[in-house]
Amino acid sequence: MIPPSDKRLFLALPVDLAIASTLLDTARVCCADADKKLYAAQDLHLTIKFFGAVATTKIEQLKQHIKMATNQVSSFSVELKKLSFFSGRHHCVMIALSRLSLPLATLYREINISIQSCGYSVEQKVFRPHVTLLRDAKGMSLIRDEIDVSFNVEELVLYESLKSQDQRFRVVERFALG
Repeated sequence: MIPPSDKRLFLALPVDLAIASTLLDTARVCCADADKKLYAAQDLHLTIKFFGAVATTKIEQLKQHIKMATNQVSSFSVELKKLSFFSGRHHCVMIALSRLSLPLATLYREINISIQSCGYSVEQKVFRPHVTLLRDAKGMSLIRDEIDVSFNVEELVLYESLKSQDQRFRVVERFALG
């Protein structure tokens, strides 16, 4: 359980609303039951780093280090190439997979290096960039549809995960790239 003074934070690339709508429309075509479980367009993002519970006293320091890292990377484009499912510990999720471009890999590396001084270790698992479209996709047929969607990345957003049914995430801060 997260102490009340902590916030459950993650860092992500927001998906443009027009692109998010296109992705969600594609998901609806692929899965008849998708509407009940789809994320809202404004909630679509590509996670760069999940921090988990962060003490409110540590958030300012974390934001300073994220800002230093984002200054090292210019804006770029993310290409989403495949619609797929994968099963995790708790859910089966539908995702739009992205290729790991050099700018995206650089941003990921810069963030991981910068936040080490805040007590975070460098991720050891392979970074698989993706946008989650829906969760709890059990019983849906396994698909691997090719898509060709891209969006420009000009900022990185620090989000707080919420337990509300009305709002999934709250923006804590936005960081312009470069």
